[in-house]
Amino acid sequence: MQILQPLIADGLRVSEVDISDSDELMQRYQLRIPVLQRQDSGTELDFPFDLAQVMDWLGDVLSEGR
Repeated sequence: MQILQPLIADGLRVSEVDISDSDELMQRYQLRIPVLQRQDSGTELDFPFDLAQVMDWLGDVLSEGR
């Protein structure tokens, strides 16, 4: 995802999940995609979002790396 590229370049790890193969995931996310989900807390950020919103959502993780 283009919005995340600056953070990925700075070391953020991202895993993409293709939900089209799972009826459960399609039903859960179909109107919200793309959705970001944190591995540490499970919290989700639904589209639409911009880089500033992503950075705020990841604020605690980003501050640890600096």
